Amino acid sequence: RCDKEPLDGRTAWHSCQRLCIDKIKSTQDYFRLECHANSTINVATLANRLATWDREGWIADVVVIDYADILAPPIGSSKMDTRDKINETWKQLRRLSQDRHGLIITATQTKAACYEQTYPLDRRCFSEDKRKMAHVTGMVGINVTSDEKEKGLMRLNWVVKRDGEYNSRKCIHVAGCLALANPCVLSTF
Repeated sequence: RCDKEPLDGRTAWHSCQRLCIDKIKSTQDYFRLECHANSTINVATLANRLATWDREGWIADVVVIDYADILAPPIGSSKMDTRDKINETWKQLRRLSQDRHGLIITATQTKAACYEQTYPLDRRCFSEDKRKMAHVTGMVGINVTSDEKEKGLMRLNWVVKRDGEYNSRKCIHVAGCLALANPCVLSTF
């Protein structure tokens, strides 16, 4: 169900619990959520937290960070400028992904000039520093015009893909109630 009212944390949590019991048929903990204020946790702290969970017998296959550019600066980076600190954060996230053989998902901004373009995002649509693209395994562009947003539609495309061929002009179209994280695929690449 997709309402126009904003989704709050309590409703989201109850929905997640219902999903586990009704659909997954388990009360086992498949999902863990931690919230931290901006700039209060860095990649090293995150890695330590994941290691603690490992020792408890809970392995995180997927880690979602909203969003990497506002993590606390890496340890030992106080003399770096802001762009170099962010670059170091992205490098450390790449290393974390490689060490854990897991999926790290995060978001970043595009440059303002790309906000309203109708063609898909590409390698030229970076904000701050293009080095972020050098550290990711893949980067997906989220493309939405004003009309599409109003209709609950968006187009996803590969901006960067480390392995294999890709065409940044090809999109997958997605529709759904994104406020409830309920997308459905309408077409494929």
